[in-house]
This record gives sequence, structure tokens and C-alpha cells, in this order.
Amino acid sequence: MRTRAMMVAVIALVGTIAFSACALRKAEGPAAAQVERAETGTDHAAVAEQYAKEAAELRGKAVMHDVMLRAYEKGPTYQKVRRKRSTAAMVKHCRNLIYHYMQAAAEAEAMAQEHRELAAKESQ
Repeated sequence: MRTRAMMVAVIALVGTIAFSACALRKAEGPAAAQVERAETGTDHAAVAEQYAKEAAELRGKAVMHDVMLRAYEKGPTYQKVRRKRSTAAMVKHCRNLIYHYMQAAAEAEAMAQEHRELAAKESQ
């Protein structure tokens, strides 16, 4: 039973890491050139859409790390040897990333809102 649970945890972790690698390649906000040349309402709307997409991807990464955090906390190593150094480091790592991804997502969403407002002004 323990072996099966460990296999499931390892498979979930490998899947999460693979998902994370793909998300990192895709998680790109608006290019600097796109922001610099944004003059029309349509340009600002496109930039806002990119920032909103980036915010959603960052929130997705936070959720992914929350799942890993829960797996580490429920795992046999963490339960049997509470605060074992390596597992505690993994838990701390996930908590830190969750916090920072959510902060970055909030900032990206704020930038999206700013560009939406610029788009509305330019459209008038």
C-alpha cells in the first residue's frame, strides 16, 4: 500500500514538473516592443489581453504548487518524520512560490487593467 501511494506521488510530481516546464515556456507577457509601440485603443487592448493571460498562467502555477505542497504535507516522509529537513525545504519552497506567483499575478492583472483603461480612452 505504501509503495503504491509513493508511486502515485512520484507520478503526480513528474506530471507536475512536466506541466510546469511547458507553462514556463508559454508564460510570456507582452513583449517590450509591443508595449512601447502601443498607441491605439486596439494596441492597448492587445497588451491588456497579454497581461491577463500572463496573470492566469501565474495563478495556474500557484495552484500547481499548492497541489505539490499538499502532497508533501500528506506524504509518508512528512507525516512520519515531521519537519524532516528535505521535506520541510520542499514545503517552504512551494509556499514561497505560491506567494510570489500570486503577487506576480496580481501585478499582471493590474497592468492589464491599466491597459484596458488606456484602450477605452484611446477609443473615445
